[in-house]
Amino acid sequence: AAGTMSAATSEMTASIEEITRHAGQALEMASQAESLAKNGG
Repeated sequence: AAGTMSAATSEMTASIEEITRHAGQALEMASQAESLAKNGG
């Protein structure tokens, strides 16, 4: 049972890291779009 729990935990951690990475990319794209809009407008 402990092994299963450990596997589930590391799987969850991997998902959280992936979500965090995607969120970071989205934020970066948003801020780039914002500066483009400011500079272009």
